Parts: sequence; C-alpha cells; structure tokens
Amino acid sequence: NVEAKWWSDFVFEPDYKPMTLPELEVFIKANKHLPNIPSEKEMIDSGINVADMQALQLQKIEELTLYIIAQQKQIEEQKLQLDMQQKQLEILIKQLGVVLPNK
Repeated sequence: NVEAKWWSDFVFEPDYKPMTLPELEVFIKANKHLPNIPSEKEMIDSGINVADMQALQLQKIEELTLYIIAQQKQIEEQKLQLDMQQKQLEILIKQLGVVLPNK
C-alpha cells in the first residue's frame, strides 16, 4: 500500500488551464520530458516517489482526456460549418444553373 499526499483531480476544476499544445511542444523540445514529470537524470539521481509518480501520470492522462474532448468539440464544430458551406455551395450552383456530374 502506497500512501498519496495529493491527487490530480484538480485537473477537472473549472479554473484549471492546461498548457496549450504549442506550449507543450515547446516545453518537450526544450526539456525532453513532460512538464512536472522528473527528467531521467532526476529519477536516476534521486529516485522516485511511487505515489507522486502515479498521481503525476494520472494528471497527464486526465490532461490528455481534456485535449481529446476539446479536439472532438472542434471537429464537430468544423463538421457543422462544412455542412453549412456545402449547402450554401449547392444553392449557389443551382442559382448559376451549373449541373455537376453525379458522384
């Protein structure tokens, strides 16, 4: 049994703002590890606290889940916009009297 002193559910609080994906990319390129996760050197030199590492890993999973949800919403919005544009295009084509070949 490993005792945890903190947990990562704060990720789901309304005021929690994860890094943007571009910010995350810059951090990873510069540091070669995820934010708040110890580097390889830190782990080798100091070891790891299993409970803290488990909580940090769960935090990253929860952040990934938030990114996926945000991307899904964006995809759905883009699909609606694309459908609307397709309908507008069809109306314009009809107004111009242009006949498109069958698909």
